[in-house]
Amino acid sequence: MVREILRSMKVTFSHLFKPKVTVQYPDEPVKVAPRFRGRHILRRWDDGLGALHRLHLCSAACPADAITVIAEDNPRDNPISRGERYAKVYQIDLLRCIFCGYCEDACPVNAIVLGPVFELSAYRREDFIVNKEDLLEPHPRSFQKDTFFDSTLYDRPLFALAEFAGHGGVGGKSAAGD
Repeated sequence: MVREILRSMKVTFSHLFKPKVTVQYPDEPVKVAPRFRGRHILRRWDDGLGALHRLHLCSAACPADAITVIAEDNPRDNPISRGERYAKVYQIDLLRCIFCGYCEDACPVNAIVLGPVFELSAYRREDFIVNKEDLLEPHPRSFQKDTFFDSTLYDRPLFALAEFAGHGGVGGKSAAGD
């Protein structure tokens, strides 16, 4: 019994002089891992159009069924996104989301990414259901900077649509016939 007490005292004293790891959270910024999966961000192309396209594989890949997508034909005179269709309704229920990143992995053009923001709080359930407008990153040519978005944190580039032409992707016909 004395041996166990001495061994535990040794562990205690070995940690006594090590640097502290406690972070005073609201006052000090918290460092997250580079591959941390936090708040969803819908990316834009350089011309400002939304990068969402007609496949909507993110909603199909979501194991929690947290993503709702309703597609509509893209108007030719004033296109909302590139391609034949666009997401008229794009909602994510953050209370159902398990932040697994399958939506990010399923998107062939990296239109949706999971950013570094982990501070998600609200008082009402309705505030956790976020729309496309809430998730879109700021326009590339705007001077308004949003606090949650920093494109240097993403290690996956936004792929051009031409790379997927003829591969059942955005430029070609999908198997589902969207």
